[in-house]
Amino acid sequence: MTRVSSEGAPLHLDPDEEPCPDFEEFYRSTVHRTRRAVRSLAGDDYIAQEAVQEAYFRMLKLWPQRNTVLLGANWRYTVVTARNVVLDGFRRDRRWAELDEDLQIGEDDPNLIAVLDEMSLMRAVRALLDSWPPRRRAVAIMHILQGRDYAEIAKHLTLTQSAVRSHVGDARELLRPYLQRMAKLDAEKGGRSS
Repeated sequence: MTRVSSEGAPLHLDPDEEPCPDFEEFYRSTVHRTRRAVRSLAGDDYIAQEAVQEAYFRMLKLWPQRNTVLLGANWRYTVVTARNVVLDGFRRDRRWAELDEDLQIGEDDPNLIAVLDEMSLMRAVRALLDSWPPRRRAVAIMHILQGRDYAEIAKHLTLTQSAVRSHVGDARELLRPYLQRMAKLDAEKGGRSS
């Protein structure tokens, strides 16, 4: 790459050369090569010019921190920044691309709604369990989910069997609407072909 001095004389760009403390000099000596590099990626002069302009604007904002960096390193940083601007534009444009009319999203699985309902129900049960006091939660998990009897739970948690029975009763009462909904979802799934 040819770098132009402030007097207009061409200079050779060497990665090991001195830093270029003047932003205007840095811009003049690198902008043409940056445009060529970015134009090959963008495939369009207008997109390349916009990306290069944005990259140099960002570099100008960073110049107080980067003016002691070697000229070649700053040029590579600017090219990568311009490349990222182009890629961001491509991503943004692709996001708004029109979909084919034949594309049917979510119609492959007839049980999709049931699965989503079940997942939502499980999250609600988990949130309910998390809101309970630790002993009630432990008793409910040990009895309802693990199938342990009252005596075993009482011994493990150092509670009386009547306290365990009380916690189980409270838990069942609070879980009843969720269990009814789960039974209904299971019945609906049984009626569908999988």
